Amino acid sequence: MDPAQTALPAGVLLLLVGLVLCFAGGRSLRLTALCVGFALAWAFADLLGADGLVGLVIAVAGAIAGLVLVSLVFRFAMWVIGGLAGATIALKIYVHVGLGEGSALVAVLFAAALGLILGFLADRHRAPLLAAVTALSGASIILNALATLAPTGLGFLGQPTTGAQSALATAAWVILAVVGWLVQNRALRTRAERVS
Repeated sequence: MDPAQTALPAGVLLLLVGLVLCFAGGRSLRLTALCVGFALAWAFADLLGADGLVGLVIAVAGAIAGLVLVSLVFRFAMWVIGGLAGATIALKIYVHVGLGEGSALVAVLFAAALGLILGFLADRHRAPLLAAVTALSGASIILNALATLAPTGLGFLGQPTTGAQSALATAAWVILAVVGWLVQNRALRTRAERVS
């Protein structure tokens, strides 16, 4: 199948997953596990050079694995969600700071390390940290989706090649994540006000 034919559906699906994570990630652990599993599997497939259709199949398998993992270890769900989202964030950082030229093993180790740290913090601080982690992760996915949908004009959002592109892509990532975090915090406050 032509890669251009799979780029549009894959990019749209990736964009939807990113929007859900960025703006509503802290509302449902199961939905977040599905989205983060999808995103993490997609990011690894993309990092390893998989084409659109193969990446999509791997991402769907990752979504199912994320959901199953959270269902099996619901007691440790915040660890799992924080860890998976942390790994997604680590891969974005890895690409943006110019480390993307390194080996896949270094990317996996960096993703695992940041995933463990954020998993621990998510378990300790629950809703506020989950909102921040899912906003960062979702913003990363949105930018990768835009790069997939418009590779000639926005490809640098997914894999910047110059310092200026990296600075612009990082600024876009941070701004989008802050907006997502603010939206999620407003929803958390509204939910807390209804309960009290």
